Amino acid sequence: MQKGLGASLFPNFECANSSSPKAPYYEAKDNPKCFEYSIRMYDEFPDQSLEFQNQIKTLTSHGVRNVTLKTVDKERKFLKATIDGLPVIWINSEAPVQDEQVLNRFFKLNLDESSAQDSLVEEFQKEEEKLGDKRKRHQNVIARARNEISFILSDKNICVLNPFAEFLKVTVPGNRNIRPMISTIAKSLAYSNRVIRPCVDERTILASLSDNIIGFYLWNWYERFQICKVPERHLRFLGALEPHQRYSNEELAEAYARKYPNEKKLSPDSCYQYAHHLEKLNLMGSDGGWKGKVWYLISVPGKATGVRYSPGGALSGLTFGSLEFRFPTSDELAEELRSIKIECLAESSTSKALTDVDAVSIELLDWDYLLRIADVLEVDLPNLTGSHHQTSNTAALDLVSPSSQLAEQEMER
Repeated sequence: MQKGLGASLFPNFECANSSSPKAPYYEAKDNPKCFEYSIRMYDEFPDQSLEFQNQIKTLTSHGVRNVTLKTVDKERKFLKATIDGLPVIWINSEAPVQDEQVLNRFFKLNLDESSAQDSLVEEFQKEEEKLGDKRKRHQNVIARARNEISFILSDKNICVLNPFAEFLKVTVPGNRNIRPMISTIAKSLAYSNRVIRPCVDERTILASLSDNIIGFYLWNWYERFQICKVPERHLRFLGALEPHQRYSNEELAEAYARKYPNEKKLSPDSCYQYAHHLEKLNLMGSDGGWKGKVWYLISVPGKATGVRYSPGGALSGLTFGSLEFRFPTSDELAEELRSIKIECLAESSTSKALTDVDAVSIELLDWDYLLRIADVLEVDLPNLTGSHHQTSNTAALDLVSPSSQLAEQEMER
């Protein structure tokens, strides 16, 4: 699936079933930017050599834009590679990846392993038998998707600032990798919609409320995988068990069969393997020896999503399993924009001027747009946030919507 998606949609996509740890040294020897703006997929990551896996850790370190690698070849000759502009890395693995440093560097996604998905796969297989390769039958759809992605990716090195960052709280601050990942999602959404986002200057745009909310719902969809680092099948296994109850291997199998009567049953041996792996992750515990082991839950990961309302009945915030997000009033958001303005003026004298801070804050609280996609998100979103403000005309920001710039340029012509 990854290979088909990457090859169909991204022009600079490359899949390697195996890769020598020396390959980057020779590949980047004459062109240090050969990895830039590309997607590199490595199949069955745990099967790759330890040296290569360590290289991938280096290439996926947060905030790193260039790396220098050093080694020696078989003849003990010194090799050095400077890689300027790092690729996006995709990896996959049939078995759970055990290396914590690798897991903390990646967004982790799990395939849907439900019986409903099994039925969909069978329908897809029957359609392929009757009608042939679906990608060939839908070349026009793929071409449109490629064109849209090419347009999104065409403008490089855009900086995205998020004025809503102050209102996001990570429930457990010790999970330091969560906030940068949430930020990446929200900023990617803003970048994808950059032509309709307010901008500070030609290369700097602002993320809106909808970018943040959509990003948080995306995170909520898979945060169990991100935090627990286990496949969906293990999470479903945990979902079949009751807290504070002890289970033998046979009782684990019986509990799973009761919870999912229409799915393939798990054998007691399979249940033992699941429970043993979950015990290593502190999600389950056990009493007794190997043969007489009795299992019990320690924690049950879930999607703890809540919606908070103000006394007036308007939506005031969201609470997810690992995140809390309070919606700012337009006055509070305007204050954040003022601080952005001060910083930008300190760094650059080329900031745009025209739009006042209050107008920009209202534009960033873009509920009209968010309401149109509420059905896609499958969430109920009211049409207002919290309390509104008494508008002030005392502060001005050098922020201007790109669409406004285009309109002015047309008028000048």
